[in-house]
Amino acid sequence: MALHLNDQGARIEGRVGAEECQDLLDWLRQHERGPVDLAECEHLHTAALQCLLVFHPAVNTLSKDPWLNHVLAHLERVESVELPMQESPT
Repeated sequence: MALHLNDQGARIEGRVGAEECQDLLDWLRQHERGPVDLAECEHLHTAALQCLLVFHPAVNTLSKDPWLNHVLAHLERVESVELPMQESPT
């Protein structure tokens, strides 16, 4: 299993597949702010990534995957930007 979940935090290792996303989601519901350790994470199924993006837990250690780190870092910047409202066409 690539997920190690307890009250002190989550450690995500190796490759996280779709079958493990429900466990991650349940843990994040109880521990919304983490912490999460991604140091040994090699791959996240998109559903697991979406869980992290929705709950936005504290990430203590980033992944070795530069793309994943870029996505998580980008989220930090996007949250503070106010997007203009577009009027709907009539």
